Amino acid sequence: PPRALFPPLSNMAFAQSRVPRTTALAALAAAVATGAAGSPLLVPAFSGPEEGFGGASETEDYGLIQAWVEQALLREQLPQADESAFADEARSLRGKSPQDGHAQHDGHGRDGHGHHDGRKAEPVVTLKRKEVPVDPEGNMTKDGVELKMCADDMNITMQAIDIKGGLLQSFSLNGHNILLVRPHLDQMDGSIFWPSPQKDWGWPPPLAIDPTVHKNFTIKHDLALDLESKTFELTSPVWEERNLTLAKKVSVDTSRKSFIIDYSMRMSGGSTGKFAPWEISRVQAGGLTFFKTGSNETSGTWKPLRLKKIDGVTWFQQKGDVGQGKLYASTTPSRPDSPMAWLAHTDGKVVFVKCFYWLPDGTNAPEENQVEIYDGEDYVEMEQQGAYQTVFPGQPISWRVEWFLRAMPEGAKAKPGDKTLVEFADDLCH
Repeated sequence: PPRALFPPLSNMAFAQSRVPRTTALAALAAAVATGAAGSPLLVPAFSGPEEGFGGASETEDYGLIQAWVEQALLREQLPQADESAFADEARSLRGKSPQDGHAQHDGHGRDGHGHHDGRKAEPVVTLKRKEVPVDPEGNMTKDGVELKMCADDMNITMQAIDIKGGLLQSFSLNGHNILLVRPHLDQMDGSIFWPSPQKDWGWPPPLAIDPTVHKNFTIKHDLALDLESKTFELTSPVWEERNLTLAKKVSVDTSRKSFIIDYSMRMSGGSTGKFAPWEISRVQAGGLTFFKTGSNETSGTWKPLRLKKIDGVTWFQQKGDVGQGKLYASTTPSRPDSPMAWLAHTDGKVVFVKCFYWLPDGTNAPEENQVEIYDGEDYVEMEQQGAYQTVFPGQPISWRVEWFLRAMPEGAKAKPGDKTLVEFADDLCH
């Protein structure tokens, strides 16, 4: 894959690990030496203790080296293994037997000589704890997690933190983040999970659920990683007024090249409650948000948004010139025979599509709807909700949302009425 798809190895593979940098470099050196007799593997141009690598030939196997180092770090093998072990593993990954040196398929669409055999690479998924940047410049970081999938020409990364309501802080394609990251910690950004309807708690959100507006950054969600299944889960403290706990479990579907978020709502203390799950994803101003038009909509007490309805699709081109406003709307399935609906957004460079189960009219929470868009003037919230239902003690309810992030499809334009964008979302969510 092109080198530009991946951050420097020095930053990604080593910086957040407990493995000494010199040990990791020795591992790479052993792997490079192993490939010397065959096609070039990686030619390091290492000029200082904190600098990256460069000078690789066009036939480098950068993605393979990256995957090998990351997996070795996750298994914590590097500190214990010796150079012969590194060399043996490198031979194996290159599809060569140390006995006969014959070329074999390497599982990455290449034979042992580095030639492509027409097959697509198997996606590589990595998960690790990480200090996550929480401001646009990356000057401030907080404890969190990074889940990443490398597949074909896509490097899709999700980062989350344990403060600010267990915030999904970024969602990036080849380094381009679609979610909003704001300069100050007490500003709302990223993607968050709230209980609906809002009329049950007013404003601000309950402290245990989302302490951002309260400016409390000591309250944390519990963060649990499963390195075997490559999943992580963020669980809120109990909202004591209602005995409610919220959680989100994030995984990757490598067959669909998507990220799966399984939300859950759980009651404790013998209480019951009635809620709907509510996902709020904040994106930069100036983009285009769209969904399939349903049977009803309202702006409630807010200023109405400037919408365009073209061929059964509602479009909101945000310009930030009319003040704050909101839309509450129903939607329709992606196709007549599909149970799935979608809400999508593009900034002209990438397309962000969220897929979820469609709700019939009347199953939404009071004074809410399945699809909601909020114009915050300098940002936009793209929101969707699940069914309004009773949550019993010991019987949590769950709600699945699937996230896709892709480059703009060929021929598509970030303009209301673009049929290519609609067909693209329909194809992903069915």
